[in-house]
Amino acid sequence: RMDFQDEPAERVDLVALMQSIADDMSDAGGMITLEGPAHLTIKCRPVVFRRAVVNVADNALKYGKAARMSVSSTGSTVQITIDDDGPGIPLALQEEAFRPFRRLNDVANGGIDGTGLGLSVARSIVRSLGGQITLQNRERGGLRVVITLPA
Repeated sequence: RMDFQDEPAERVDLVALMQSIADDMSDAGGMITLEGPAHLTIKCRPVVFRRAVVNVADNALKYGKAARMSVSSTGSTVQITIDDDGPGIPLALQEEAFRPFRRLNDVANGGIDGTGLGLSVARSIVRSLGGQITLQNRERGGLRVVITLPA
């Protein structure tokens, strides 16, 4: 269900929210780290935004075995970057990766569970918050997901 508007927007410490995601995923056995400032406050819908970040970080852990998250600010925008060491996504398929129920490389994914909704839901949430989400293949391998939100 895409009922993002039901949650009221509020000011939250983005770094604390991201750290709680990293802690929860580490407690579940994931190798995940977070870098960023001590605090960074933004206005968002924290429950649905958490869902977007968890979807992306979960993909990073599934396909890349580890995730490195970082948070930064330019003053007018906030950027969340999630890197992994997985196979990446060919440039020609990056937009398709956001389609609902679309799983890329199903045969080669080694039986990784999923429905193909993670990136689609993440994009819908980020857009509902006035932001953008993009995919980039990293030069040394792996995928980088960049979420940009208004500060």
